[in-house]
Amino acid sequence: MTNFLKKIGLMLLPILAMASFNLSIDPQMLFNKKPLRHVVQELEGRETAECYSDFDERVFKKMLLQSPRFQNVDILVLGSSRAMTINGDAFPGKTVLNLAVSGATLEDLLALWQLAQERIQYRELIIGLDPWILNPEHGDVRWKSLVADYNEALKKLQSDSQPATDKSLWRSKIKEIFSPLYFKDSLMALSKGKASLLGVRQDGSVIYRSAPPPEKETGAPIYKMSPFPKLKKSYKKDLDLWLKLLSKSDKPVIIWLPPFRPDTYERLESESDYAMFREARLFLRTECERFQFTTLGSYNPSALQLETQDFRDEIHLKPEAVAEQMTEVREALDQREAEGAVSPPENPL
Repeated sequence: MTNFLKKIGLMLLPILAMASFNLSIDPQMLFNKKPLRHVVQELEGRETAECYSDFDERVFKKMLLQSPRFQNVDILVLGSSRAMTINGDAFPGKTVLNLAVSGATLEDLLALWQLAQERIQYRELIIGLDPWILNPEHGDVRWKSLVADYNEALKKLQSDSQPATDKSLWRSKIKEIFSPLYFKDSLMALSKGKASLLGVRQDGSVIYRSAPPPEKETGAPIYKMSPFPKLKKSYKKDLDLWLKLLSKSDKPVIIWLPPFRPDTYERLESESDYAMFREARLFLRTECERFQFTTLGSYNPSALQLETQDFRDEIHLKPEAVAEQMTEVREALDQREAEGAVSPPENPL
């Protein structure tokens, strides 16, 4: 029996050592939030700060909302990583707070909007809407860092969706600690020291410090769009409730549709695996028209005269191309201020 326990102990020792190392380095800041607090403190006195690309963006944005600098802002930005480079340079004379986070789901949008409603005053709202917010198989649990805020948003919307818990998030975090892949990330983070792959501006927007990711092989699943078996009914209902509430607000709302790279959009348009993309696009178009939101941009790059070289990867515009797209958004907001209304373009989706 003693020998058996010794063997078990010897087998577990490397696993426990790996987990201990992963926990001490914690490259994605799953448990240790001190580096995030340090970045927020840095931004109080500097225009930019450096951080890991895989940090918990949701907790970081929640921390930003606690800063006295953002008690009053002109423009609030919500969306996914496709909107994360939107910054104050695109809106001269106005203050911007960018709360966009990577892979934003509907849960993220609602949670971050709820936090903003509670903590700051803003005059105008820009929402980057991605079609995957209606996908029940998006497979993302990162939003559960904000689960309490998401549940509060559901209450405000008087939604009958079930309140969420963060159990799956904790399971995911613990699984990472015992993961050889996370061990690899820890070794890489240790070798890089304090080097950063991502810069963060005072307004919450980001600056890419690394090269674009390697090109995916032809036919690889498109991010968050496969599998996409149906439009989730509760997502449709909650999105409808949210947009209805926003339409009754005195704060101007601009819906921005981030484009896909031409070859990616062609697949979304033509391949049977992405039929739900077309359904999601139609639903979002109907909702925007129903509530008479000013809707700019387009999932279709051709509609915006964009080409492959304007994109960083399959789904992300280069920062300079995003800035160019914001010209139309800025003009729409200026027109709204001057005339009190904006005429939406025809079928931007």
